[in-house]
Amino acid sequence: MLLAIAGVQQLSLTNVAHVSAPPTEFSSARAMKHIEAIAKSPHPIGSASHAEVRDYILGNLTEMGLSPTVQKVPVVSQKPNSAIAAGTVENIVAKLDGTNSQQAIMLVSHYDSVPTSFGANDDGFGVSVMLETLRALKTRGQLRNDVIFLFSDGEEVGLLGAKAFVDQHPWARNVGLVLNFDSRGNSGPVIMFETSPNNQDLIYEFAKAVPRPVANSLSDEIYRRLPNSTDLNVFKAAGMPGFNFAYIKGVNHHHTALDTVQGVDESSIQHGGSYALALTTHFGNVASITQTKGDAVYFDVLGRAFVHYSERWVLPLFVFVGLVLAGTAVAGFKRGRLRIGGVGLGLVAFVSTLITAGVAGAGLSQLMQLLYGERTSVLQNNSYHSQFYFISFVALTLALASSLYLLVFKKVSVVDLTMGALLGFFILSVPVNWFLPGASYLFVWSLLFSTIALATIFISRRQNTISIKQTVVFLACAIPGILLFVPVIYLLYTAVTLAAAAILMMMIALLLATLIPHLRLMSTSRTWLVPTLSALVAAGFFAAGILTPLYRQDQPKSNNIFYVLNADSGKAIWASEDSGPDEWTSQFFPPQPERGPMSEYIPIGYDGFLKSAAPEVSLPAPQIVLVSESKNDDGRTITLRVTSPRQAPSISLSVVGPGAQIISSEIAGKNIASGARERWALNYFALPQDGVEISLHTKSAAAVKIRAVDQSYALPVIPDHPFTARPNFLIPKPFTYSDATLVSKTYTF
Repeated sequence: MLLAIAGVQQLSLTNVAHVSAPPTEFSSARAMKHIEAIAKSPHPIGSASHAEVRDYILGNLTEMGLSPTVQKVPVVSQKPNSAIAAGTVENIVAKLDGTNSQQAIMLVSHYDSVPTSFGANDDGFGVSVMLETLRALKTRGQLRNDVIFLFSDGEEVGLLGAKAFVDQHPWARNVGLVLNFDSRGNSGPVIMFETSPNNQDLIYEFAKAVPRPVANSLSDEIYRRLPNSTDLNVFKAAGMPGFNFAYIKGVNHHHTALDTVQGVDESSIQHGGSYALALTTHFGNVASITQTKGDAVYFDVLGRAFVHYSERWVLPLFVFVGLVLAGTAVAGFKRGRLRIGGVGLGLVAFVSTLITAGVAGAGLSQLMQLLYGERTSVLQNNSYHSQFYFISFVALTLALASSLYLLVFKKVSVVDLTMGALLGFFILSVPVNWFLPGASYLFVWSLLFSTIALATIFISRRQNTISIKQTVVFLACAIPGILLFVPVIYLLYTAVTLAAAAILMMMIALLLATLIPHLRLMSTSRTWLVPTLSALVAAGFFAAGILTPLYRQDQPKSNNIFYVLNADSGKAIWASEDSGPDEWTSQFFPPQPERGPMSEYIPIGYDGFLKSAAPEVSLPAPQIVLVSESKNDDGRTITLRVTSPRQAPSISLSVVGPGAQIISSEIAGKNIASGARERWALNYFALPQDGVEISLHTKSAAAVKIRAVDQSYALPVIPDHPFTARPNFLIPKPFTYSDATLVSKTYTF
C-alpha cells in the first residue's frame, strides 16, 4: 500500500515560485498575472475578447524589447470525411535572436479559447509559460540558437494557426525543435505525453535537461493512436521534431465555464515553466538538433530519475527475460517444486483473472451509464467525485483477483500459481513488444524482478515455508512493478476517466499477477481477510460515490440551449441537445417538447434535438452573392462572395439536396479537392467584414443549393420575451452551439 501511494505521489509537483523569485528563474506567481489578464472572459477566434487577448500579448512582447508581428492570413485545412475548416487567423510571432543560430527552438501555445470557456488553463497555461519563460531568458543573456515564440490562433477550430505558420511563414523553414504547451484539465503534473518520430536523440537530450520529468513512452504510443490533436500534429506532419506537454487532472474544467483563474493549480504552471526554461536553455545552446532513425523507450521513476534506452533493446531484453523465466521454470521442475498441471492451472487462473476484471469493469461502466446516463449530468464523461469510484474499482479488482487466486491455492502450490501467472504475463508481453514497443518497459522490468523473486524459492532448501530473507527479496522485487504500474494506472484513470473501467481493472489485475506470493503471505493466518476487506472497501467507496450529491455551486451541472432563425421561412426555434428540459431550460420548452432533426434549420445529421417555437428576432441573414460564372464541357465554375451582415464571427456553408457534385473548390484563393467527400461543407471562422470569396467547380451544369448558417456566441436579446439568467449551479455544456445564435438562409445558383 505504501509503495502504491509512493507511486502516485511521484506525480506531486515542485513548489511554486513567488514574484520575488530571482529574475533569471521561472516564477509561477509572475505567470499567473498573465492568466488573470487573459482569462477575464471567453475569447474564441473572431470575438472582441479574442482581439483584447491578442493586444495584451503583443503589448507584453513589445515591453520585453521584441518586435512581434501578427501573421494575419486566410488558411484552409481539410480532413477526410469532415467539413473543410478555414478561417482568417492572427498568429502572434516573435523571435529572440541567438548568437550563432543553426536551427531555431520554437515555443508554441494557442491563445484562442472555445466559446464556453474562459481559457485560463486551455491555453492560458501555455501563453503564461511562454511569456514568463521569455522574460527569464532575456535576463540570462543570449543563447546560441534563435528562439521563436508562436502564439497560434484558431487551434480550437482545427489547428488553423499552426497550419498557417507551417504553410505561409518564412521562419517555419528554420525550426529545429517545437515545444508545444496545452492542457486538458486544471491541475496535476505537466506530462510530456508525445514526441515526434525518431525521438531517440531528443529523449537523450530531454533526460539531460529536465529537472522533474513526468513522461513515459506508453503515453506516446497511446496518444498517437487516438483521434485527439494539438498544434504539434501539424508540426509533426511538416517534419518538425518536438515535444508535447499538458496537464490532464480535472477534466471537468476542460472547455467549460469552470476553466477560470480561480481553478488554476499554480504548481502545474511552475512545473510547465520548469520544462520550458530548461529545455529552451539546453537546446538553445546545442550546436545542432539531430534525429537518428529509431525511437526510445523511456519512463520516469518517482519523478526523480529518468530511464531511457533505444527501442533496439526491446527484443534483446524480451529474449533475456524469457531466458530468465525459462531457466527459473527448469530449476523449479528439476527440484520438484513445479508441476505441469499446476503451472497450467496457474496460467488459466491468470487468464480468468484478467477476463473477470475486464467483465466486471465493463459491467461497472454500464452501471455508471445508468447512474449518470443523463447526457447533461456529467461533464466530459466524468463525475465530479470519480475518485470514489476509482478507489472502489481498485479495491474490487483486488477482491476478485485475490478470491480467484485463493481458490486456486487449494489445488496448487503458490509457486505453480506464480509460474503460471508469470508465463501468462510473458505471453501477453509478446504482442505488446511487437505492436507497442513503447509500452514494453512495463512488462519486461516487472516480469524480470517477479521472476527473480520466484527463483529465490527454488534456490532455497525449504520446501513448504518462506524464510524472512525470501520475504525481504519478495518485497524488494515488488517495488519496480508497483512504481511502474501504479502511476500509469492513475494517469490512465485521469486521462480516460470512468469510461475505461474495464481497461483500468485489467491493468490492476496485471499488476496483481506479479504479486501472487505477497497475496499468499498476507493470507497465511486469515485466509479470506484480503478479499473480504477489499470487497468492503469497494462497496464503501462505491456507496460514497452514489450518496455524494452530484452537484453544488462549485461543481455545477451543464446544459445546452441555442437559438436558430430560418430566414427563408421566418420561423425561429429554441433547440437543445439535452435529453430533456431542466430547471432553467424549461423556460424555453413546453413540458413535452418535440424531439427530432433540424434539417430545415441547420445541415447536421443528429436527429435528437429538443425543439420549441421561439419568437422571431430581426436579424440579418448571411449573404451569398454570385460574383461570376463560367461553363465548359466538364461542368461549371461559380464564384461567390460570402458575408455576414450582422458580423457573426463564424459561418458554415453546406451543399444540400440533389444537384451538381462539387469536384473542387477555392476558398480565399486556396484550392481544395473534394475527393470522396460525401457532401461539400465548409466552416469558416473569423469571417472578415468584407466576407470571403469561394469558387465551386461542379461536375455538371445542374443547380447548386447552398445553406449558409452564421453563428454568434451569445443568445439573442428578445425584449418582449425576456428569459432569466442561468443560475450559478448551471453552466453551458461544451457543445458547438451552446448559448449561440444562428441564422440560416438557403441560396440556389
